Amino acid sequence: DICSHVLVLDVGQQRFCGTISELRAVFADSRDDATLEDVFFRAIDQPDPAAELLDVDAVTASVS
Repeated sequence: DICSHVLVLDVGQQRFCGTISELRAVFADSRDDATLEDVFFRAIDQPDPAAELLDVDAVTASVS
């Protein structure tokens, strides 16, 4: 193996950190032949769960 762990960044934000097996378990679909590139693009296409917590417009609208 070339590496034991992988870090996926999307526009400077950490999307995943762990082993390649864990990355595949979280982001691969049922296909066994998904490439690392396929899995990477699935990882960065997922919505950022922290974005909802930091949605200033939503917080401001709920306070008004």
